[in-house]
Amino acid sequence: MSSILTLTRWAGIVRRTGMLISRTVKAGGNGRDREEHGCASAHAHASGVSRVGDLVGTGSRLVPSLAVTVALSGLAVGCGTDVEQSSPPGKIVFAGDRNSIFVMNPDGTRVTRIGDGACPSFASDGSEIVVGGYTIAVMDPDGGNVRKLAHGGSTYPTFSPDGTRIAFTRGRAVFVMNADGGELKQLNVVPDPTGPVTGIVVPGAVIPVPSGRFLVEDPDGEGSTDRPAFSPDGSKILFARSSGVIWVMASDGTGARQLLPDDPNVNFAPVFTPDGAGIVFASNRAHNGRTGIYLMDVDGQNIRLLNDDDAAYPSFSPDGTKIVYTRFTRDPASEQGVMFSELWVMNSDGSKPHRLTDPKQSVQHAVCGSWGTGTDS
Repeated sequence: MSSILTLTRWAGIVRRTGMLISRTVKAGGNGRDREEHGCASAHAHASGVSRVGDLVGTGSRLVPSLAVTVALSGLAVGCGTDVEQSSPPGKIVFAGDRNSIFVMNPDGTRVTRIGDGACPSFASDGSEIVVGGYTIAVMDPDGGNVRKLAHGGSTYPTFSPDGTRIAFTRGRAVFVMNADGGELKQLNVVPDPTGPVTGIVVPGAVIPVPSGRFLVEDPDGEGSTDRPAFSPDGSKILFARSSGVIWVMASDGTGARQLLPDDPNVNFAPVFTPDGAGIVFASNRAHNGRTGIYLMDVDGQNIRLLNDDDAAYPSFSPDGTKIVYTRFTRDPASEQGVMFSELWVMNSDGSKPHRLTDPKQSVQHAVCGSWGTGTDS
């Protein structure tokens, strides 16, 4: 049986988080105090966590040899960031601590918890958010009007461009259903042979552990399926396997084929560019100990680096000018090797990266950002 640590499980590590309201927080990275109103703040404390398992996601377990010690205390959900002031309008939804869903303005202000779940994604018109986890649910952008659609440990749900369908992963397969939960269908996903791999396995990736590596086996040879991503016209779906191979298929599951089939690197989290002419994805191909975000043509040619600073899980802004992504970081003050994840934003050409969430002043495990249309508030 596979042993998989998903990013959604990082979001569930801090179990005993209390919520409070904070009016004054310190803005990350600039040393200035910022006055914010109505920002949700969290005080988290979790120490001596030696094993994390069966939290949110596919229901897989960590390998017994993995020990993760988390010592998080006195941390608050903050509002205020290092980003430039010219960010496009809208809202960013993301997963965070305690199986929680948060929204914030694109400049990182007004971080607000709106509900439960993991792996959130906006509909293209910004009218709804779909979340995964123990169930797939759809909610309004403020967290209201929650409608549960499917059960059973489903991850990375995403709307089709026209909003009529939802694709998601369950176990090792990609599924689609109507936006109301009807006509659930497992797509014809080609098995992906994998042998033993080393590292932390997240959907579609093997992330090396800076302090050492450990063995993860996949004896049934199929691997875990990464988040699906529709093409802008809705005719194709991208996904990746834990072996690091990116696949593309028709949105009905037919015609599945590998991209970069002879590539020995670990490639994961692919998404189409807004014009459908390219694919942005994460990879370890720099072999510098860090993951990076890359751009390639839809046929897998002309690969170029956008950001290699432990960046992963890219998602475009509605106007296509920005990419919000997850960045992994280790707490330099921690002797136990505490790992955080942050949300960052950069221009679509990789320039001007800026942090949105500071793990020491905001959500400690911010992942899976999705940028929706709308108006800042």
